[in-house]
Amino acid sequence: DPARAPLASAQPAAAYAAIAEPVTASLRAMVAAGGGGAPNGKQRSARVGLHPAAASEVAGLCACVRGLTRATTRHDAQTCFAAASAALEPLVCLLPLLESEPSASTPVLRALRDAAGAWMGLLSLDAAAHLARACAAAVATHARLLCALPMVGDQATGLLPDRDRSKQVRAMLDIVAHVASRDPADGGPGGGGGASVAAAHQLGEALSASLHALLPCVVPPLLCEAKLLRGYLHMLSALLESHGSRVLALPAPLPAAIGGHLIAALAHHELAVGGAALDTVFQLARSAALCAAQAELPAAAAELLAGLLQRVGLALLGGSLHPELVDPPGGNALLALIAAAPHRWHEVASSLVELQPTAEGKQAATLAFGALLTARGVSRSLAKPNRVKFRANLADLLRLTRSARFAMPRLE
Repeated sequence: DPARAPLASAQPAAAYAAIAEPVTASLRAMVAAGGGGAPNGKQRSARVGLHPAAASEVAGLCACVRGLTRATTRHDAQTCFAAASAALEPLVCLLPLLESEPSASTPVLRALRDAAGAWMGLLSLDAAAHLARACAAAVATHARLLCALPMVGDQATGLLPDRDRSKQVRAMLDIVAHVASRDPADGGPGGGGGASVAAAHQLGEALSASLHALLPCVVPPLLCEAKLLRGYLHMLSALLESHGSRVLALPAPLPAAIGGHLIAALAHHELAVGGAALDTVFQLARSAALCAAQAELPAAAAELLAGLLQRVGLALLGGSLHPELVDPPGGNALLALIAAAPHRWHEVASSLVELQPTAEGKQAATLAFGALLTARGVSRSLAKPNRVKFRANLADLLRLTRSARFAMPRLE
């Protein structure tokens, strides 16, 4: 930005340090006062969390950190991060000390969210990995605290109200999305060499650790909120864009949890959420198809795809999907799922054929399902021209299922 060039050249390091150093010192003093890391830290943390002045001070310090991140430009991101990075560790250490005070925990998470959003794409890969590790530590620490607290509604006292839980889960979803948006193949300023290879690995490990901790926090009551669902789908989409193999390599039961979250999003009453869910299913299945071409998918990932294939296929064929979601997102998602799990699609189609009550119905269903993957020269390619042909075949199949009144199972 030419307008910011004079500011960027006027010794920004000293200016950023003048702001960041007092903030960092205050954060460290609060951690020390709260007994961070000490065996009796939890007992002393209750006094920190319940003290109104402490909560207000934490919020003010987090506002300073957010101000620094928002002042960052592409010219001085590395300089700003160098000045403010020392504040990351005490920010993370504050989270377990504030578990009883959501009004203080939320600003901490939002400060880390803004830091990841402002810096992740502008730093060298080594610095981005350092930031990713701090974010992963924060997500892992606070996610464990949330999982240990029951859902209590919004009027309960002494526990975390559900509205605050939702805000914190959304902030953590955004943190992971910002970290995932950094392409590990992009070395950034000064990147390259063995150090960047190690940093790319550290970035991926930080994402895996974040997912292991965060996914159990996305519990069914929270999935009713469109804002949270949109944040979840954005996070998953960012992960699949550059880290699809890590998502597919997650151990059980995390893939099953992802499948449940996506199915809940498909059933949401907002069309935008349903469309985003189908787009995310397409990304997931495309990543799986690419991975399956190189090696066998893990069993948990294969089961995830099988469940999504059955759900999306039956939603399309049974007419439970909103017409505006059928073309293009529904058709694209179904093609990608078929490409990723062709044997599972054969099982689904065969079960639907057997469901028809008459021999004529079985024959018509067999021909119709066969035409879906053969008419118009359709293949299993996910290139745009082939997707257009497949969706045309799908439209023919849907018209036939309605006119011939094919028997379809009911979705639960």
